[in-house]
Amino acid sequence: MKTFFINGACGGVGLATVNAFHQAGYQIWASDINQSALDELTKQYSHLKTSCIDVNDKQQLKKLCEEIAEAPQIDVAHVNAGIVRPNEVVNSTPLDIDLQLDINLRSALHINRALAIKMKNQKSGHIVNTVSMGALISLPCSAVYCATKAALRSFLTAMHAELKPFGVSVSGIYPSGIHTPMLQYEALNHGSPLNFLNMPVSTEKVANTVLKSAGKTWDAKRLEYYLPYSDSISSRIINTFPWLLQKIYPLFSYLGEKGRARYIRKFNVTDT
Repeated sequence: MKTFFINGACGGVGLATVNAFHQAGYQIWASDINQSALDELTKQYSHLKTSCIDVNDKQQLKKLCEEIAEAPQIDVAHVNAGIVRPNEVVNSTPLDIDLQLDINLRSALHINRALAIKMKNQKSGHIVNTVSMGALISLPCSAVYCATKAALRSFLTAMHAELKPFGVSVSGIYPSGIHTPMLQYEALNHGSPLNFLNMPVSTEKVANTVLKSAGKTWDAKRLEYYLPYSDSISSRIINTFPWLLQKIYPLFSYLGEKGRARYIRKFNVTDT
């Protein structure tokens, strides 16, 4: 039986991905900060190992990387934990900046490194990361978050080239917006309106893309998967010509705020 590792296993994307890989017949190793949520997972799924780890804690992160090194075999790994604190740069606190840097980037790099060493020694495996369309286009009110995701994208591109000769593949998933508690928080707390230009994709759509990235079909194991692909076209154009965003942001902001209102109504998003 193949083994699937995931951190951030108990959030919206994590839960959907655990379910997708369980249905595909994988043995699951689920890591998360929430012990009670991990306990619930053990009640739902067989062939499940759990690790309660706060990746923002350097000693716990080190422990997780050591567990990865000692694992018998990891066939597919999903580096998924992430956090956002939407705000304008001048209103961002040092704590919020460090929190996003530590969870979205520092911990992700260390976990990816541990997985890369493990799979290089195995001479097989697939590593996939939840990134964001924010890695391609810098969103006002999400400057720190976008910076972490842009850096992660660069890291994955380099790691992909380094590991390919050893039979290890690397992919990143780039959604515009995912219907998760994190996005609902953004909807109510001044997250970038560009997240709501289109209706956010479901967690199941992301999970199925993660599963697809590890498959054997003709389009599996690509370096980057965009959800939806149409959003990636405009994002990559603006990434090439950053000054364009200043010209068109007022229109995008207007349309995004309309989309935010539709999203809040459709899913009855509230502070409670």
